[in-house]
Amino acid sequence: VELTAQAAAIGAAGCLVVTPYYNRPSQAGLVGHFTAVASATDLPVVLYDIPSFTKNTVVPAMVADLAVHERIIGLKDSTRDLEHFLQLLDALQAGEVGTDRFAILTGTDTMLLESLQAGARGAIVASANVAPELSVGIFRSWAGNDLRGAREYESRLRSLVAACRVGTYPAGWKAAAAALGICDARLVPPRPPLGEAEAANLLAALRRTGIVTDPATGPARGTLR
Repeated sequence: VELTAQAAAIGAAGCLVVTPYYNRPSQAGLVGHFTAVASATDLPVVLYDIPSFTKNTVVPAMVADLAVHERIIGLKDSTRDLEHFLQLLDALQAGEVGTDRFAILTGTDTMLLESLQAGARGAIVASANVAPELSVGIFRSWAGNDLRGAREYESRLRSLVAACRVGTYPAGWKAAAAALGICDARLVPPRPPLGEAEAANLLAALRRTGIVTDPATGPARGTLR
């Protein structure tokens, strides 16, 4: 609640609230956690479910219950579980909560097209920090009924994700962003950045995927359809 208030005070347009980590509260406890934050702010709230890091997940029925809160407007689903994703959509439909009112967003880059086809509204993904033209290209192609184009973008996106899955997360993504001049490659300690050999291999992979052309000329940006 305090962090959300601080974010609001400096101009945040909304907040992404992750499930608690370390301790494993009950589903009722998770509902209480999100409700407490949403009830204490005027900002729109997006729930964030990433059990690979937090070891907690919000079951679909509880998401449907939370979706009726006036300030809880969506969920970023990073479970990387398509069946769970579909169950979320089913629970919202059963609870008569429309996806126009409550947005389900995927947090998994490589599931973007499948998620859109299933009923997602969009995505919040790491790759958008490095190559936004790929996820935007998938979305625009899908929206224009160009599945072939969407799959072409998704194939390139899978190559990028595979290249950046190196080191201690998110070391690969930070190194990729550094190669594009967006930021430096440092991580919050105690997570180490990539070693020299890993960074060189990643840069070579980024060149092969067309994300980086040359360190002197900067990124290679694709044409959006």
